[in-house]
Amino acid sequence: MPRLITFLLALLASACTLQAQDYHFSRVDAYADKVDSDDPVTLAHLLTDPYDSEPEKIRAIFRWITTHISYRTYNPFTWRSTVKSPPRIFLANDSGELKPLDQRVAIRVLQERKALCEGYARLFKALCDISGIESAVITGYARDKYKTTSLKFKSNHCWNAVKADGSWHLMDLTWGSGFVDNSSGQFVAAYDPEYFFMDAMRFSASHFPDDLRWTLLPTPVTVPEFRYAPFKPRSFSKYRITGFFPQEGIIETWVGDTIRLELETAAIDRYRAISPDSLWDSVNLAQASIYAYVSPAFVSAGNNVYYNFPVSSENVQWLHVMFNNDAILRYRLHIRKGPAGQ
Repeated sequence: MPRLITFLLALLASACTLQAQDYHFSRVDAYADKVDSDDPVTLAHLLTDPYDSEPEKIRAIFRWITTHISYRTYNPFTWRSTVKSPPRIFLANDSGELKPLDQRVAIRVLQERKALCEGYARLFKALCDISGIESAVITGYARDKYKTTSLKFKSNHCWNAVKADGSWHLMDLTWGSGFVDNSSGQFVAAYDPEYFFMDAMRFSASHFPDDLRWTLLPTPVTVPEFRYAPFKPRSFSKYRITGFFPQEGIIETWVGDTIRLELETAAIDRYRAISPDSLWDSVNLAQASIYAYVSPAFVSAGNNVYYNFPVSSENVQWLHVMFNNDAILRYRLHIRKGPAGQ
């Protein structure tokens, strides 16, 4: 059965690739290069109104952003003095109500023509929203394609998922726009369409989302960094975690075992007042047999938090450690039927 599922997924990916090749994206690219506006609504309509198909609309948005927006590089010694404070951008009726975050970011990026990864992702989503295309901003870990692998295994990047003709696709507009030269520290514009509708398996080789459902794979891959540490989703940075156990990201265990985990933090009571992220939906996680999550068993008189996870099934592959209803660590489980030697 697993081989059949893999075959069907490969067949589906192939069909999607063939479908994408049927579109004249070279014409879409040429048209997008001639369009320009600093207003998100105007720009979205200019880019997408000429097309009926969702892939062509999405391609026009992808092409425009990746060829018109530069990655913002900075000198850490002059960053504070050269970057202006974010402007307060209100709705047109001047009621004092702020625009949604994606729209505010989009307006600023279009004004400055520079962005970090979140700016690329939110501009894309804002233009898709205006165009009636369903999309999402994805946060997670990305392995730098021009540097050696970092052992700081935590959420550090943003990219997008977009729905076209009923199917979800992954794309990274930041990486599709160019790269930062290691010797000069300057951004080099280099349009790369490889990151448009990239195959999910290939995408997962360098991108690991906070929410594993956004791998778009039935069984998410295990990236090599798990050998060194558990994955730290974006929520991890909200809390001052000073230590955790186990320190390695892969846990070898068996059915009938109980996994003991521990966190050490600086101010437990104060952190309980922080609102949890909306990303995590425990109902959805509970419905997937390969996911599990564990809440604190008890808190010591100090600042240590303890967890117990009874291993009752071989199906569980990913264990999420919860704190204040936030998933702050993710371990990969290797489960066998019984203790070694049995």
